[in-house]
Amino acid sequence: MVMKWSCQEAKFYADLGARLRRRREVCELTQQQLGDSAGLTRASIANIEAGLTRIQVHTLVAFADALMVSVSRLVP
Repeated sequence: MVMKWSCQEAKFYADLGARLRRRREVCELTQQQLGDSAGLTRASIANIEAGLTRIQVHTLVAFADALMVSVSRLVP
């Protein structure tokens, strides 16, 4: 099933993914390491960073914990 997103949703997830990627790189973590900390696969992290996948709130919290930032720093 193909999901249709509004322009606003697409921009939100693209911005969120970019913020996650930048912070992951600052923390010198691989996609695999971030995925392991959040219970996701490396491929899932790649899709999230590309803005292709919606994520649940508890996953966002797990990312913030792993990246040592507040959730508000990740949300566009």
